[in-house]
Amino acid sequence: MMKRILAISILFSFAFLSVVFSANTYTLIITVVDKNGDPLDGALVQVTTKYGEGDFRSTFPQETNASGVVIFNDIHSITPSADITVSWRSIEVAQQQVDLTGATNFFTIYCDVFDLEVSALDSENNPLKGAEVILHWERDIPWTLRSDTNDQGLAVFPQMPHYEYQVQTNWLARQVHDGIFDFNNSSTSYVADCSVYNLNVMVFDKEDRPISGAKVTISRDDEWKKSTTTEVGIANFPQLSFGNYAIEASYESSSNTTTVQLTKSTEATLYLNITVPLRTFEITVHAVWSDDKPVSGAQVFIRDNLGETVSNGITDYNGFFTDLLSEGEYVLNVSKNALSKTKNVILTSKVTVTVQFDADLRTYTLTVKVTSKDGALVNGALVNVKLNGTVLISNGETIGGIVVFNLKEGTYRIIVNIGEEQREKTVELTEDVAFSITFQKDSTLESLFYILSTSAVLSIIFLVFYARRLMKKGE
Repeated sequence: MMKRILAISILFSFAFLSVVFSANTYTLIITVVDKNGDPLDGALVQVTTKYGEGDFRSTFPQETNASGVVIFNDIHSITPSADITVSWRSIEVAQQQVDLTGATNFFTIYCDVFDLEVSALDSENNPLKGAEVILHWERDIPWTLRSDTNDQGLAVFPQMPHYEYQVQTNWLARQVHDGIFDFNNSSTSYVADCSVYNLNVMVFDKEDRPISGAKVTISRDDEWKKSTTTEVGIANFPQLSFGNYAIEASYESSSNTTTVQLTKSTEATLYLNITVPLRTFEITVHAVWSDDKPVSGAQVFIRDNLGETVSNGITDYNGFFTDLLSEGEYVLNVSKNALSKTKNVILTSKVTVTVQFDADLRTYTLTVKVTSKDGALVNGALVNVKLNGTVLISNGETIGGIVVFNLKEGTYRIIVNIGEEQREKTVELTEDVAFSITFQKDSTLESLFYILSTSAVLSIIFLVFYARRLMKKGE
């Protein structure tokens, strides 16, 4: 009996060995890349093959090098195929069955790995520059990655596996956002709406006038603090983390305090028990073309924050306009012909505001005045403008004896008609130009008409006198 069992065992062993030894041996050279085709450095790769009937064996995971490459030698399989599994940051990112076509096989495995972008925004949808963004996730072990936002409020986490992440944002030593992001092929960017708000503190004297140069200090409930000074009575504290803040304003020997709970963008007002003299400063407006030539004759309007005009005038030959105004906030408008520019100005000291217009759009004002011999303005005179022999403007009509054209730089022929009479003038336009054209009758024709008229009258008188004498002789 024992001999029969031993014989069967030997036969089974030989049968098993024949199956194993019939397996082929392969070399696999595998390159692991992300969705963009960039290599994954340090990914874990595992190869599974069929080792025997019902027997599948996997290699020990090996790491890719800096080029994303890993090499498996002496891989045995009884079938010409293998399963390749790739893990990245403890998350399985690819599983692919490949055909083994020779002793050495090359494969490129594309993984569900892509750059993950987080935009950190405040309550006004403005970017938070320098915010700390933290990603948390757990698989086999907890993972955490950190990145600071750039000027656009964007933090980029390169080569992240598709997975569900916890996203946290820290700003000014406080966590201001906590959310969950399902990162996948259709959703690669996440917006972190942060509890970050603006605080404006307004400081006035007892005459209700804004105080410039007052010191304003804000202190948060966790002892974080910041100070600044007012301009035209306003201290701006942009992008503050939520929380309770104590506010103190001081100027000279006077001070006052208040508190705010910052859960939205807020304004706070403090009054100091002092009287601050009203200050005035010189404001100069300089209007220039983009080729640095001055804009003369530009209209200037300056309005206060209630929309009332407090100053107006025109720029001089060098493009300047100057006035003296009280400290405050103003809206400045400068216009030249069809061009107009508007700027906001905070006047806290002597200032020059430069307003630039596109030189390619530059035109000059040509004013034509039409008068009669006695200096009276002529309405309805027809004015034509020619450039290089081509009629540019046809039958411009004088109103109150004046017609105005806005023309680009050049040499123009101006033709004025009143009835059958016509006058012409050539103008070279390199600046604003105004000229007059006077219509009067020809002096020679007038003299001839006078002589003929006088002669006719004398002749009639002579004939009448001579006829009377003849009548007397006949009697």
